[in-house]
Amino acid sequence: MTEVTLTEGVSKVKAQGMGVHKPEEIEGKGHRDIQVLSDLLADKEFFFGTEPALLDVVAFSVLSQFVCFDPEVEFPLRTWIEQNTPNVISFVDRMKEKCFPDWEDMLKNLDLNSHLPKEKKEEPAEEKTDEKKEAPEKTEEVKEEAKVNGEKEEKKAE
Repeated sequence: MTEVTLTEGVSKVKAQGMGVHKPEEIEGKGHRDIQVLSDLLADKEFFFGTEPALLDVVAFSVLSQFVCFDPEVEFPLRTWIEQNTPNVISFVDRMKEKCFPDWEDMLKNLDLNSHLPKEKKEEPAEEKTDEKKEAPEKTEEVKEEAKVNGEKEEKKAE
């Protein structure tokens, strides 16, 4: 992998477009985009009526990142959404209720780093001895089943 110098990185950001704007301009673009969604949603439950459609899912995937941002962390865009587009907040809540009724459980139990390898935990010694006890019994069951099947085969051959 090649290293990118700071100058090259800045050049790429500027070439992409956002790097030429001031932070206030970028935030303003976010406000306008969210306002468009708010206007399109208006007082409807979902963008196209009473049931979620693809646009609802896509909008939720983006808006929930802003609306559900940790309340203890200051986040100006969330504050702006709360003050200027309350229907967006209601929309996110409706989508959570309709599509993710287990939202809170997911947040508590979701492995956010599922791609990282996990340490294998040692099993307690008691469980290992139980497994060893079960294995011979299963082997005996398999042998008995094979014997019965063998006897059936012999009877068919006669």
